[in-house]
Amino acid sequence: MRLVIPLLVCGGAAAACSSPPKAIVDAGPSTIDTASTADAAIDADPTDCHAASPSGYQCDPWSTHLLVLTGVKRAGDKLTLSVTHDPDFEGPADENMPPPPAHNFYENLTFELAITPAIRDYLCVIFTKAGGGAPIDSAAAGFVDSVDAHVWASLLSDGSNDNTAHVANIASVCGSSKLTPVAAPAIVMTKPVLPDVALMIGLTPDLQQLKVGDTATGYLARGFLYVDEESELSPAISLKMVGP
Repeated sequence: MRLVIPLLVCGGAAAACSSPPKAIVDAGPSTIDTASTADAAIDADPTDCHAASPSGYQCDPWSTHLLVLTGVKRAGDKLTLSVTHDPDFEGPADENMPPPPAHNFYENLTFELAITPAIRDYLCVIFTKAGGGAPIDSAAAGFVDSVDAHVWASLLSDGSNDNTAHVANIASVCGSSKLTPVAAPAIVMTKPVLPDVALMIGLTPDLQQLKVGDTATGYLARGFLYVDEESELSPAISLKMVGP
């Protein structure tokens, strides 16, 4: 999405990357902070495109669906993620390139997933220049003004679609209002950044044919819209479609 794609310029499904590709690094068995110094080094190499990423993103931004978060809620050990599929959020930086037929549709979907400790640790972070240090308390006075955040694509969105920063939703999802600092020098300009969240789901099975109750394998993606959005992917997760 342009949560994850404006800095990627790649060809069609069978094409190789043209310049300058950005790296997609799957986290494997545990999360790798590819938004950190290592990511900056990767980004500096325009020939590096990590074709082995299990997400399927590889060097082709049309090789997987990217669905932007519009809301997240927690109930017990489950998370419900509302996401939107919009071809304007996918594809290469060249906006004159029409989306392939498999991507040329608009749809709102709702998925449920188990919130494991690994998923909680992945989502409940704040990007800072250097990482480390004390957790940042989202419940503190002035939190929203002290960070860069997109209300509709981050944990501040509880699905109300009212363009309001629902700060309490962070503690609800995370079980604590405290956010772990993660180094992201390629993303943080001045203020700490509350990551945008998205889902990546492969082209098979056909996303448009999924029905309520169907399951799919995907990845959580975290980054920041229009800045450096493809920085990190979670390990593979199981998703259950629970609504349109």
